[in-house]
Amino acid sequence: MFGVLVMMAACECNDEPTPELSSDYLPLSIGNYWEFKGSGFVGDELVEHREVVDYVTLNNMKYYLLVSTHLSPVWSGSQKDSTYYRIDANGFVYVYRKGFEFEENRYRLDGKDGDSWSYDYVDQYVADMTLAEVSRKIGNIYVDHCKDYSFNVEPFADEEYTYTLAPGVGFLREFSDAWGGGQELKSAKINGQEIEF
Repeated sequence: MFGVLVMMAACECNDEPTPELSSDYLPLSIGNYWEFKGSGFVGDELVEHREVVDYVTLNNMKYYLLVSTHLSPVWSGSQKDSTYYRIDANGFVYVYRKGFEFEENRYRLDGKDGDSWSYDYVDQYVADMTLAEVSRKIGNIYVDHCKDYSFNVEPFADEEYTYTLAPGVGFLREFSDAWGGGQELKSAKINGQEIEF
């Protein structure tokens, strides 16, 4: 019921914040996009195009609407998926997805190496997040000062996942630590600047 109410409360807004490039770990501006190729057991074909398409209000909170188009049969389910991101004054990133009745506090942009936090997850479980500052090699490029956000729900088997954000780029890598596969950035367009890996 909450999900239906949230979707009904959506509206378009014209007061999108001014975009930044520099050291922003999650540069969300309308028109920015990321294209991912598979990694690990997934192979290296293009698997997803993710784009910021709108800035909306849901239940009196402003979110960036990101639409992911899944380009590979590797991923089951919908060919397109909408996800809503909001960043509060503390740099905490909240992610809302259709079909869920809660926001995930997936990222803390100002977090430091070793920080950890938890948030309520599905079916009264708790998700644990841990932040590690790392360097990552994507293709032939080394990216310094990345932030790995490790996700774990203790009672679940094989759900461990790491999301990596890079300064000035945002989404860099999403990898299942349990399954040994995921996706990494192939190209992006951030505030008009095209980036290839």
